[in-house]
Amino acid sequence: MSPGGSALRVDALRQTLAFATPHEVDALAAELLAIAGRARRPVRAAAARALILHWRRLTPDARRTLTALGAPTLHGLLRAMLRDADPDAQVAAASAAADLADPALLPAVIDHVLATPGSSPEVLDAAEASVNALIDGAATPAERRAIGLALGPLADRFEAHRRPALLAAFLRLAEHAGPTAGSIPRATLRPWLLQADHPCHLVFRGIIRKSPEPWARAAALSGLTHESLKAACLQR
Repeated sequence: MSPGGSALRVDALRQTLAFATPHEVDALAAELLAIAGRARRPVRAAAARALILHWRRLTPDARRTLTALGAPTLHGLLRAMLRDADPDAQVAAASAAADLADPALLPAVIDHVLATPGSSPEVLDAAEASVNALIDGAATPAERRAIGLALGPLADRFEAHRRPALLAAFLRLAEHAGPTAGSIPRATLRPWLLQADHPCHLVFRGIIRKSPEPWARAAALSGLTHESLKAACLQR
């Protein structure tokens, strides 16, 4: 057996974890965490991947221990899993990204949504949760602006995902930014504001007019400065 654990042992633990009881999950996760912390690189990565695949079944302590592997290792795994052909891996990675709420993961989540048309609703639901968690975690105007710039492609390429909730997430930035922070970033809107028939215009206007969420009012106030949204904002 290689120092720290073998690939065969990791694979056996991964398969067992899928059918384990909650009590058994803790013991299996502890062994995988130990392997992830001390084994050689390929085995360490396989152990961490096995844990991410079962992210929702891990205890908060196990999740925190997994994040101690370091952002470069963990983020690299999550990005790879978002590109995986296995929908279970995609859902698990998006769920982990939602819980971690690290803005550095946002481009990978958005790339996943745009690059995988026809993804299952479960995969896209997890991606939506991830995007909203990242918005909730934005603490400064600079972070909100960075998120707004990253979310711009979701509006520009709406037909690639056709998920109004992802556009609603963009408008939610208004709730967090406040009335003086430029809450709907003009730089992210300009490329497709020039196209009057762009599919996202209709979606944005519908959200602003009809959404019962408290942030919709803040979005309407912010959107008054954008000609394509002005009429809908005035009707709010």
